[in-house]
Amino acid sequence: ATELKHLKCLLEELKLLEEVLDLAPSKNLNTREIKDSMDNIKRIVLELQ
Repeated sequence: ATELKHLKCLLEELKLLEEVLDLAPSKNLNTREIKDSMDNIKRIVLELQ
């Protein structure tokens, strides 16, 4: 149960980070790489739930 709570918190933090990255210049390659990594993390979290 605790693990699920932590996973949900992680998803919330990723959502906030994604909103911040959306404010960053879209031409920044690092931003795209970060978003790709975040998407991978989200998929893993959803699989673990």
